Amino acid sequence: MRHPETAAGPGKVPHVLSPIAAQPVDPRSVAHSPLAVDIRGLAVLLDCSERHVRAMNAAGRLPGALRLGRRRVWAIATIEAWLDAGAPTRAAWELRRGTGGAT
Repeated sequence: MRHPETAAGPGKVPHVLSPIAAQPVDPRSVAHSPLAVDIRGLAVLLDCSERHVRAMNAAGRLPGALRLGRRRVWAIATIEAWLDAGAPTRAAWELRRGTGGAT
């Protein structure tokens, strides 16, 4: 039997030890939750089409997106809070959050 330190073999990602069970864990297999989603992911979260999400965004019925380079993403925590608040319009949402307003 191979030792956990050498179980990955040459040229492979080494395993790390889990602090809980002290068992080898492949870092690529550790599940994680995304913090933000793009328009495709938002459509999945809202259980609707991408076209509908684009229309809602254009109409100001979604919270504002964040810009990451050229990508537009929505923070999942913001979407959850927006849904908990009853899915208000972008203007009403920004007023509630204190982020919107005219200059």
